[in-house]
Amino acid sequence: MRILILFVLSIFISCAQPTTQKAPSVAWQNQLDKVMEVHDEVMPFTAEIVNLNKQLKNFQATHTDLSKEIIVKLEDTQNQLTKAEEGMWDWMHGFVQPSDADDVKKANLYLANEQKKIQAISENMKTSMKAAKQLISELKQK
Repeated sequence: MRILILFVLSIFISCAQPTTQKAPSVAWQNQLDKVMEVHDEVMPFTAEIVNLNKQLKNFQATHTDLSKEIIVKLEDTQNQLTKAEEGMWDWMHGFVQPSDADDVKKANLYLANEQKKIQAISENMKTSMKAAKQLISELKQK
């Protein structure tokens, strides 16, 4: 009888042990790391974008004798910067990290798509910052 009680008790104890299933997260963790690596690289650019946009706005506000061509360049560059910054914020607000409960194949597809999105945002941020720096440099020379 004691053996039966011990046997039943051991079954209950073993069933009560939480099982940790790390396999699904490992399956998409590398993909998540790649996405977050790009995010972490370009996230600090948002402060620089704000600063560049501010410089362009200040230049336009303090120089009332600008040609229409320069005004258009200033506004286009400011719009590029704003779109780049908003793209990052929109992506961050829309990004949902997969959970271990998610289907591994779907999680990998989702993360591959997010990788493409954040890479495009990265390029957009870098391009708009480069254009703004170039315009600021040109304006300082005039």
